[in-house]
Amino acid sequence: VTVETGEAPTAGGGAKLGWFLTGLFVLLGIAEHIFFARSNGEVLRDGGLVDPDSYMRVMRIVALHHGDPWYNTVTMRVGAPEGLSLHWTRLVDVLIIVPAFIAHLFGPSVDRAIYWIGAAFSPTCHILGCLAAAWAAKPLWPSPGHRFTALIVLTNAAAFGYGVFGRADHHTLLLLMTALMLGAALRGAIAWQPVAVERRWSAIAGVFAGFGIWVSPELMVPITPIIAAIGLFWLDAPLDQAKTGALPRDWAGMGVAFSLAMAAVVFIAIPVEHPPADWLKPEYDKISLPYLVVPLIWAAVFWIARHIRGGFGASLVTGALLGAAGLAALLAHFT
Repeated sequence: VTVETGEAPTAGGGAKLGWFLTGLFVLLGIAEHIFFARSNGEVLRDGGLVDPDSYMRVMRIVALHHGDPWYNTVTMRVGAPEGLSLHWTRLVDVLIIVPAFIAHLFGPSVDRAIYWIGAAFSPTCHILGCLAAAWAAKPLWPSPGHRFTALIVLTNAAAFGYGVFGRADHHTLLLLMTALMLGAALRGAIAWQPVAVERRWSAIAGVFAGFGIWVSPELMVPITPIIAAIGLFWLDAPLDQAKTGALPRDWAGMGVAFSLAMAAVVFIAIPVEHPPADWLKPEYDKISLPYLVVPLIWAAVFWIARHIRGGFGASLVTGALLGAAGLAALLAHFT
């Protein structure tokens, strides 16, 4: 299995045109979100956010600014007297409160800045996600055609619905992480490049996967097909070698790089999100120990697969055994 690239060398003039088109697209995206925000009226005219989750997110960040403990995940504003335990992580909170502190230097109060930056968070991530999708598509869609991917994502109803102005939400950040992860994974899969480059891009994809899981375990949905694809490419490598006569590609090594990079980010995230007493406590709706164990199991499976020698039959039997062992380990961990 080989993945050819559609990228073509660009001259200086082509690079300048690319930046010009990118700038025009950003202006288009901003204009579209402003037009919808003005016509919708909930934020710019009525002074409100678009849904209860957005209010909850903003109030959670405001409470953090006013001294709420970093590790506190329970809000007493809902579900009294016990309160409601939120599955959100602090990563999005930091991405909103840090710009709010910077904005405060120019006049507005921190609380007001948190509100407006929270309102603008989703459309900002949506536009960045569109640009990331175009970048991700470039190996498959020769320039300048890959830029149409940005327009497709910008006008997608589901993506735009999550990215509207006034939604202080993490879902468009997941869109951005997914596009960056897929783009890096595709660059790792490109044929006829050094093994070190393949592993580097695979590790970069794993880093984006780790940050996506840090935002929300929902990113396991696009991560799992990547792991499955790497495994299938490894299984197909002996057939590819027999057909072309070339040395088989190190798909298992790419799987190890992806998995270990993802595990490294999760390893850093757990003490950021949980106090020491809860480091080993599983929480399946937010980043915790299970999401560290999963990529480590993947890494172990790919590491063993990398040392398997033989034809397609040996790979098929070994792959079945490794898959069964990995599944058994996951079931043992999650049940």
